[in-house]
Amino acid sequence: MKFPPPVVPLTVSAVCFVLLRTPASHDLFSRTTHLVLSVLCAIGIVYHIILLLSTGQRHPTKEMTSGEGAPDPTAVRSLFDRIAPRYDITNRVMSFWFDLQWRKKLIAKVVRNPPNGRVVDLATGSGDVAFALARALPASSEIIGMDFCQGMLDQAIIKQRQMQTACPALGRIHFQQGDGMALPLADSSVDALTVSFGLRNMASRSKALAEMHRVIRPGGHLYVLEFSQPWRWFRPMYLVYLRFVLPLVAGLLTGDKKAYQYLNHSIECFPNRAALAAEIRQAGFTRVEPQALFFGLVALHHAVN
Repeated sequence: MKFPPPVVPLTVSAVCFVLLRTPASHDLFSRTTHLVLSVLCAIGIVYHIILLLSTGQRHPTKEMTSGEGAPDPTAVRSLFDRIAPRYDITNRVMSFWFDLQWRKKLIAKVVRNPPNGRVVDLATGSGDVAFALARALPASSEIIGMDFCQGMLDQAIIKQRQMQTACPALGRIHFQQGDGMALPLADSSVDALTVSFGLRNMASRSKALAEMHRVIRPGGHLYVLEFSQPWRWFRPMYLVYLRFVLPLVAGLLTGDKKAYQYLNHSIECFPNRAALAAEIRQAGFTRVEPQALFFGLVALHHAVN
Protein backbone atom coordinates (compact mmCIF):
# COMPACT_ATOMS: atom_id res chain seq x y z
CA MET A 1 0.00 0.00 0.00
CA LYS A 2 1.54 3.32 -1.09
CA PHE A 3 0.99 6.61 0.69
CA PRO A 4 1.84 10.21 -0.23
CA PRO A 5 5.55 10.88 0.42
CA PRO A 6 6.12 12.59 3.79
CA VAL A 7 7.28 15.69 1.90
CA VAL A 8 3.74 16.32 0.57
CA PRO A 9 2.01 17.25 3.85
CA LEU A 10 5.16 19.05 4.95
CA THR A 11 5.08 21.14 1.76
CA VAL A 12 1.42 21.96 2.35
CA SER A 13 2.29 23.11 5.88
CA ALA A 14 5.19 25.22 4.61
CA VAL A 15 3.01 26.96 2.01
CA CYS A 16 0.33 27.65 4.61
CA PHE A 17 2.94 29.00 7.00
CA VAL A 18 4.27 31.41 4.36
CA LEU A 19 0.75 32.61 3.58
CA LEU A 20 0.08 33.09 7.30
CA ARG A 21 2.99 35.54 7.50
CA THR A 22 1.13 37.85 5.12
CA PRO A 23 -0.39 40.68 7.19
CA ALA A 24 -4.10 40.13 7.64
CA SER A 25 -6.76 42.81 7.65
CA HIS A 26 -9.46 42.79 10.29
CA ASP A 27 -12.36 41.84 8.02
CA LEU A 28 -14.17 38.55 8.57
CA PHE A 29 -12.93 36.96 5.32
CA SER A 30 -9.24 37.57 6.15
CA ARG A 31 -9.60 36.26 9.69
CA THR A 32 -11.44 33.16 8.44
CA THR A 33 -8.75 32.57 5.80
CA HIS A 34 -5.99 32.78 8.40
CA LEU A 35 -7.85 30.38 10.65
CA VAL A 36 -8.24 27.85 7.83
CA LEU A 37 -4.55 28.19 6.89
CA SER A 38 -3.53 27.67 10.52
CA VAL A 39 -5.60 24.49 10.73
CA LEU A 40 -4.20 23.18 7.42
CA CYS A 41 -0.67 23.95 8.59
CA ALA A 42 -1.20 21.99 11.81
CA ILE A 43 -2.86 19.07 9.99
CA GLY A 44 0.00 18.92 7.50
CA ILE A 45 2.62 18.75 10.26
CA VAL A 46 0.72 16.10 12.21
CA TYR A 47 0.08 13.97 9.11
CA HIS A 48 3.74 14.31 8.13
CA ILE A 49 4.75 12.88 11.52
CA ILE A 50 2.19 10.09 11.16
CA LEU A 51 3.53 9.15 7.72
CA LEU A 52 7.08 9.03 9.04
CA LEU A 53 6.07 6.80 11.96
CA SER A 54 4.05 4.46 9.73
CA THR A 55 6.79 4.00 7.13
CA GLY A 56 8.18 0.49 6.72
CA GLN A 57 7.00 -2.78 8.16
CA ARG A 58 7.53 -4.14 11.65
CA HIS A 59 8.74 -7.67 12.20
CA PRO A 60 7.66 -10.03 14.98
CA THR A 61 10.01 -11.25 17.65
CA LYS A 62 11.72 -14.46 16.60
CA GLU A 63 10.38 -16.42 19.56
CA MET A 64 6.80 -15.88 18.33
CA THR A 65 7.33 -17.30 14.84
CA SER A 66 8.45 -20.52 13.24
CA GLY A 67 11.41 -20.77 10.90
CA GLU A 68 9.14 -19.80 7.99
CA GLY A 69 7.82 -16.68 9.70
CA ALA A 70 4.39 -18.16 10.51
CA PRO A 71 2.99 -17.98 14.05
CA ASP A 72 4.57 -20.61 16.27
CA PRO A 73 1.75 -22.62 17.94
CA THR A 74 3.61 -23.19 21.21
CA ALA A 75 4.53 -19.52 21.55
CA VAL A 76 1.02 -18.35 20.62
CA ARG A 77 -0.56 -20.72 23.15
CA SER A 78 1.79 -19.46 25.85
CA LEU A 79 0.97 -15.86 24.92
CA PHE A 80 -2.78 -16.32 25.30
CA ASP A 81 -2.33 -18.29 28.53
CA ARG A 82 -0.51 -15.26 29.94
CA ILE A 83 -3.01 -12.60 28.88
CA ALA A 84 -6.20 -14.67 29.38
CA PRO A 85 -7.25 -13.13 32.74
CA ARG A 86 -7.19 -9.59 31.30
CA TYR A 87 -8.13 -10.49 27.72
CA ASP A 88 -11.73 -9.21 27.74
CA ILE A 89 -11.13 -5.82 29.33
CA THR A 90 -8.09 -5.22 27.13
CA ASN A 91 -10.11 -5.98 23.99
CA ARG A 92 -12.83 -3.58 25.05
CA VAL A 93 -10.47 -0.73 25.85
CA MET A 94 -8.20 -1.13 22.83
CA SER A 95 -11.12 -1.37 20.37
CA PHE A 96 -13.05 1.42 22.14
CA TRP A 97 -15.80 -1.20 22.68
CA PHE A 98 -16.34 -1.54 18.90
CA ASP A 99 -15.51 -5.27 19.12
CA LEU A 100 -18.97 -5.78 20.64
CA GLN A 101 -20.59 -4.25 17.57
CA TRP A 102 -18.45 -6.30 15.19
CA ARG A 103 -19.48 -9.53 16.92
CA LYS A 104 -23.14 -8.47 16.79
CA LYS A 105 -22.83 -8.16 13.00
CA LEU A 106 -21.36 -11.66 12.87
CA ILE A 107 -24.24 -13.09 14.91
CA ALA A 108 -26.76 -11.27 12.71
CA LYS A 109 -25.22 -12.99 9.66
CA VAL A 110 -25.49 -16.41 11.30
CA VAL A 111 -29.12 -15.81 12.28
CA ARG A 112 -30.00 -14.91 8.69
CA ASN A 113 -28.90 -18.43 7.71
CA PRO A 114 -30.14 -20.33 10.78
CA PRO A 115 -28.23 -23.58 11.30
CA ASN A 116 -30.22 -26.67 12.25
CA GLY A 117 -27.46 -28.77 13.74
CA ARG A 118 -23.99 -28.33 15.17
CA VAL A 119 -22.39 -24.89 15.34
CA VAL A 120 -18.70 -24.53 16.16
CA ASP A 121 -17.07 -21.31 17.32
CA LEU A 122 -13.41 -21.93 16.55
CA ALA A 123 -10.75 -19.91 18.42
CA THR A 124 -13.55 -19.13 20.85
CA GLY A 125 -11.22 -17.44 23.34
CA SER A 126 -13.21 -16.34 26.36
CA GLY A 127 -16.44 -17.43 24.69
CA ASP A 128 -18.12 -14.15 23.70
CA VAL A 129 -19.28 -15.38 20.28
CA ALA A 130 -20.36 -18.78 21.64
CA PHE A 131 -22.47 -17.05 24.30
CA ALA A 132 -24.06 -14.78 21.70
CA LEU A 133 -24.82 -17.78 19.49
CA ALA A 134 -26.49 -19.60 22.39
CA ARG A 135 -28.72 -16.59 23.03
CA ALA A 136 -29.64 -16.10 19.36
CA LEU A 137 -30.08 -19.65 18.02
CA PRO A 138 -32.88 -22.14 18.73
CA ALA A 139 -32.45 -24.75 21.45
CA SER A 140 -32.07 -27.46 18.80
CA SER A 141 -28.63 -26.11 17.83
CA GLU A 142 -25.63 -27.81 19.41
CA ILE A 143 -22.95 -25.21 20.16
CA ILE A 144 -19.27 -26.01 20.66
CA GLY A 145 -16.70 -23.43 21.71
CA MET A 146 -13.27 -24.66 20.65
CA ASP A 147 -9.81 -23.24 21.33
CA PHE A 148 -6.32 -24.67 21.52
CA CYS A 149 -5.44 -22.54 24.55
CA GLN A 150 -6.67 -23.98 27.84
CA GLY A 151 -6.15 -20.69 29.66
CA MET A 152 -8.69 -18.98 27.41
CA LEU A 153 -11.14 -21.88 27.75
CA ASP A 154 -10.85 -21.64 31.54
CA GLN A 155 -11.96 -18.01 31.33
CA ALA A 156 -14.89 -18.99 29.09
CA ILE A 157 -16.03 -21.67 31.53
CA ILE A 158 -15.82 -19.26 34.47
CA LYS A 159 -17.99 -16.76 32.56
CA GLN A 160 -20.43 -19.52 31.61
CA ARG A 161 -20.93 -20.50 35.25
CA GLN A 162 -21.39 -16.87 36.28
CA MET A 163 -24.01 -16.10 33.60
CA GLN A 164 -25.83 -19.42 33.40
CA THR A 165 -28.30 -18.65 36.19
CA ALA A 166 -29.52 -15.50 34.44
CA CYS A 167 -29.42 -17.15 31.00
CA PRO A 168 -29.91 -20.96 31.14
CA ALA A 169 -29.37 -21.22 27.36
CA LEU A 170 -25.63 -20.71 27.93
CA GLY A 171 -25.49 -24.07 29.70
CA ARG A 172 -25.80 -25.94 26.41
CA ILE A 173 -22.43 -24.67 25.17
CA HIS A 174 -19.71 -27.31 25.30
CA PHE A 175 -16.20 -25.86 25.54
CA GLN A 176 -13.34 -28.09 24.45
CA GLN A 177 -9.74 -27.91 23.33
CA GLY A 178 -9.14 -28.23 19.63
CA ASP A 179 -6.43 -27.24 17.18
CA GLY A 180 -7.49 -25.47 13.98
CA MET A 181 -4.77 -27.40 12.14
CA ALA A 182 -6.39 -30.74 13.01
CA LEU A 183 -9.97 -30.31 14.18
CA PRO A 184 -11.25 -33.17 16.39
CA LEU A 185 -14.44 -33.38 14.32
CA ALA A 186 -15.75 -35.80 11.71
CA ASP A 187 -16.09 -34.90 8.05
CA SER A 188 -19.23 -32.90 7.15
CA SER A 189 -20.36 -32.85 10.80
CA VAL A 190 -20.79 -29.09 11.25
CA ASP A 191 -23.68 -26.95 10.03
CA ALA A 192 -21.99 -23.59 10.64
CA LEU A 193 -18.54 -22.56 11.82
CA THR A 194 -17.49 -19.15 13.10
CA VAL A 195 -13.97 -17.90 13.78
CA SER A 196 -13.43 -14.42 15.21
CA PHE A 197 -10.02 -12.76 15.36
CA GLY A 198 -8.31 -16.14 15.48
CA LEU A 199 -7.46 -17.10 11.91
CA ARG A 200 -4.39 -14.84 11.79
CA ASN A 201 -2.87 -16.66 14.79
CA MET A 202 -2.96 -20.08 13.14
CA ALA A 203 0.29 -21.58 11.92
CA SER A 204 -1.09 -22.11 8.41
CA ARG A 205 -4.20 -20.32 7.10
CA SER A 206 -4.47 -22.66 4.13
CA LYS A 207 -4.38 -25.74 6.35
CA ALA A 208 -6.84 -24.24 8.82
CA LEU A 209 -9.27 -23.27 6.03
CA ALA A 210 -8.93 -26.75 4.52
CA GLU A 211 -9.85 -28.24 7.91
CA MET A 212 -12.89 -25.97 8.14
CA HIS A 213 -13.93 -27.04 4.65
CA ARG A 214 -13.56 -30.69 5.67
CA VAL A 215 -15.78 -30.52 8.76
CA ILE A 216 -18.52 -28.22 7.39
CA ARG A 217 -21.27 -30.14 5.60
CA PRO A 218 -22.07 -29.38 1.94
CA GLY A 219 -24.27 -26.30 1.95
CA GLY A 220 -23.03 -25.33 5.43
CA HIS A 221 -21.71 -21.89 6.26
CA LEU A 222 -18.38 -20.38 7.30
CA TYR A 223 -18.12 -16.96 8.98
CA VAL A 224 -14.72 -15.33 9.43
CA LEU A 225 -14.52 -12.10 11.43
CA GLU A 226 -10.98 -10.80 11.31
CA PHE A 227 -8.84 -7.69 11.16
CA SER A 228 -8.10 -6.53 7.63
CA GLN A 229 -6.31 -3.70 5.85
CA PRO A 230 -8.06 -0.33 6.30
CA TRP A 231 -8.88 2.21 3.66
CA ARG A 232 -5.83 3.97 2.25
CA TRP A 233 -6.31 7.37 3.89
CA PHE A 234 -6.87 5.75 7.30
CA ARG A 235 -3.96 3.30 7.19
CA PRO A 236 -1.10 5.64 8.33
CA MET A 237 -3.02 6.71 11.44
CA TYR A 238 -4.00 3.11 12.11
CA LEU A 239 -0.39 1.89 11.87
CA VAL A 240 0.76 4.53 14.36
CA TYR A 241 -1.96 3.36 16.75
CA LEU A 242 -1.00 -0.31 16.24
CA ARG A 243 2.72 0.21 16.63
CA PHE A 244 2.94 2.74 19.43
CA VAL A 245 -0.33 3.35 21.28
CA LEU A 246 -1.84 -0.13 21.51
CA PRO A 247 1.25 -1.99 22.86
CA LEU A 248 1.79 0.70 25.47
CA VAL A 249 -1.77 0.76 26.79
CA ALA A 250 -2.29 -3.01 26.44
CA GLY A 251 1.00 -3.55 28.26
CA LEU A 252 -0.25 -1.45 31.15
CA LEU A 253 -3.53 -3.41 31.26
CA THR A 254 -2.02 -6.89 31.00
CA GLY A 255 1.57 -6.44 32.12
CA ASP A 256 2.67 -8.09 28.85
CA LYS A 257 3.64 -5.49 26.24
CA LYS A 258 5.55 -8.05 24.15
CA ALA A 259 2.39 -10.09 23.58
CA TYR A 260 0.65 -7.15 21.95
CA GLN A 261 3.68 -6.29 19.86
CA TYR A 262 3.31 -9.73 18.27
CA LEU A 263 -0.46 -9.36 17.89
CA ASN A 264 0.02 -5.97 16.24
CA HIS A 265 2.38 -7.50 13.69
CA SER A 266 -0.10 -10.30 12.98
CA ILE A 267 -2.76 -7.66 12.27
CA GLU A 268 -0.51 -5.46 10.15
CA CYS A 269 0.58 -8.34 7.92
CA PHE A 270 -2.81 -9.99 7.50
CA PRO A 271 -4.21 -10.02 3.92
CA ASN A 272 -6.89 -7.59 2.80
CA ARG A 273 -10.50 -8.57 2.13
CA ALA A 274 -10.00 -9.60 -1.49
CA ALA A 275 -6.90 -11.68 -0.76
CA LEU A 276 -8.53 -13.51 2.14
CA ALA A 277 -11.64 -14.14 0.04
CA ALA A 278 -9.39 -15.72 -2.60
CA GLU A 279 -7.78 -17.97 0.05
CA ILE A 280 -11.21 -19.07 1.26
CA ARG A 281 -12.28 -19.92 -2.30
CA GLN A 282 -9.05 -21.83 -2.84
CA ALA A 283 -9.91 -23.97 0.20
CA GLY A 284 -13.06 -25.11 -1.63
CA PHE A 285 -15.75 -22.70 -0.45
CA THR A 286 -18.17 -20.97 -2.82
CA ARG A 287 -20.16 -17.73 -2.68
CA VAL A 288 -17.56 -15.93 -0.60
CA GLU A 289 -18.92 -12.53 0.43
CA PRO A 290 -16.57 -10.10 2.20
CA GLN A 291 -17.98 -7.12 4.10
CA ALA A 292 -15.82 -4.20 5.26
CA LEU A 293 -16.43 -2.80 8.74
CA PHE A 294 -15.10 0.38 10.38
CA PHE A 295 -13.11 1.96 7.50
CA GLY A 296 -12.01 -1.51 6.34
CA LEU A 297 -10.21 -2.13 9.62
CA VAL A 298 -12.22 -5.33 10.12
CA ALA A 299 -13.76 -7.68 7.56
CA LEU A 300 -16.57 -10.21 7.87
CA HIS A 301 -16.37 -13.02 5.31
CA HIS A 302 -19.36 -15.30 4.75
CA ALA A 303 -18.83 -18.42 2.63
CA VAL A 304 -20.86 -21.48 1.68
CA ASN A 305 -19.31 -24.94 1.49
